[in-house]
Amino acid sequence: MTRTRVLQVLAGFWILDGLLQLQPAMFTMAMIQSVMQPETTGQPVWMQEIVRWVIAVLSWNLPLANGLIGGIQLLLGAALLWRGRERTWPLWASLVWAALLWIFGQGLGGVLTGQASLLSGAPGSAVLYALLTWAAWPLPAPSDSGREGCRREAVAVCLGALWALGAVLQTWPSFLPRSGLTGLVLGAANGQPAWLSHLLHWGAAGIGRAPVATNAAAVILMALIAAGIWSAGRLRRPALLLSLAFSAWAWLFGQALGGIFSGMATDPNSAPLYAVVALSVWGPGIPTANAGSAGPGCPVRSPGA
Repeated sequence: MTRTRVLQVLAGFWILDGLLQLQPAMFTMAMIQSVMQPETTGQPVWMQEIVRWVIAVLSWNLPLANGLIGGIQLLLGAALLWRGRERTWPLWASLVWAALLWIFGQGLGGVLTGQASLLSGAPGSAVLYALLTWAAWPLPAPSDSGREGCRREAVAVCLGALWALGAVLQTWPSFLPRSGLTGLVLGAANGQPAWLSHLLHWGAAGIGRAPVATNAAAVILMALIAAGIWSAGRLRRPALLLSLAFSAWAWLFGQALGGIFSGMATDPNSAPLYAVVALSVWGPGIPTANAGSAGPGCPVRSPGA
């Protein structure tokens, strides 16, 4: 996937988020109760205080605050499409907004709660927005394939790190009991249309037949994906294909298609973003013929790597 296409997809996601933020239910206290208040569950005290402060600010004039959030995301997407190819200020705005969302809107993706899982969206979609922003950043010399390969390699390393983090999170004690993984799937069914809720209950029942084995398989698959992406050799593309399949499974059974049919979704969740980042690093890695073009400090692998 080219940088321009990554930029277009990133802009599309921001526009989609803005439209989702402008759903009618988001202008009511249901947004506070269903989206914001759950972010305090299991968080350390200092993070709970941050989320409560955000809730207090939004509650002062919820329709206005929600409209501003949706408008900012629509404008951000439009700016990326309009000027993102040759100017960096829309990309800087994307990074800043992603950071604000991760801290104040997503509670650091829940990674401090002991219940976060890549299957349900950890470490937060905002982290993936930031990574996509980096992947879409214009190069000083657009024709410099060495620098392009170097950046693609760096994005791949970060993507592998996120999958490795997912494997670690999935080993937490909260996922070891029978109710751990099944509870995650059943929790995603809340507020979904009947057809999706039935599908998720069916998936939870299947997981419930061998919950420990299923959770262990998820840990192993995520670890293999991370190792394959980090290998940067012949194993990378099979690992990326596996990551696409795993992301699709997680988007359905762990994230309920991002909750986009519930009327309360603020974004499509992280699984589609994992897929886009995987496609962005699908191309060849760092060229080996012209080592100098990779740029200072950029490790160039041997042809057999």
